[in-house]
Parts: sequence; structure tokens; C-alpha cells
Amino acid sequence: YRVISALGAQDFPVPRVHALCDDDGVIGTAFYVMDLVPGRIVWEAHFPGLEPGARAAHFEAMNATIARLHSFD
Repeated sequence: YRVISALGAQDFPVPRVHALCDDDGVIGTAFYVMDLVPGRIVWEAHFPGLEPGARAAHFEAMNATIARLHSFD
């Protein structure tokens, strides 16, 4: 929750978080509530079914996002 909140405050692409509950008595463990973000879950890193150009675009976007993430202190 704290990491996602801090990244969101820096305009990094993460779901918006709404609340943190650290009371184990509620559901047995701490939890937080965040927005559902539509998107694609990638189970196979080689992106089966995509054309090479589209696959390259996905990898470029992932690399740019990871590089941006590493720019934060």
C-alpha cells in the first residue's frame, strides 16, 4: 500500500489505492483496497500470438516503465 501510494503520488502508472486496514481482526491479515485496472496479464514472456513488431513494442514499453521505476529514490 505504501509503495503503490508513493508511486501514484509521483504519477507512476499504478492503480489508485483507497484504504489500508492493518487490523488483523477484520479478515485475518492486513489488506488494502485499490482500483481494478483493465489490462492484459502476461503469462508467457515471449508473447505468443503477437507479430514481431507488436512484441517489440511491448518489450520497449516494459523497459521504459522499469527504467522510470528505477529513477525513483
